[in-house]
Amino acid sequence: MGGVIRFERAIASSAVITKLVELGYLQPGARHRATAVARAIDRLKNDLVGDGVICDSDLSSSPKNEDQQGLLGTQIGERGS
Repeated sequence: MGGVIRFERAIASSAVITKLVELGYLQPGARHRATAVARAIDRLKNDLVGDGVICDSDLSSSPKNEDQQGLLGTQIGERGS
């Protein structure tokens, strides 16, 4: 009876997770692991900063929703293109 129930905040929407899989940042089998999704998002951010698509200062550490990061309605090109 002394079990602990943890409720974690969602890392990303299903649409973002699907796009991470499509772009090769996330393995399909890892789509339900929060740490794998967070690492995939970090790799995508690092690639975007490294390619000069976005500036490091453009990234918000605690967005209220995905639209603040510009993820909704945005077409992201294929990885490595």
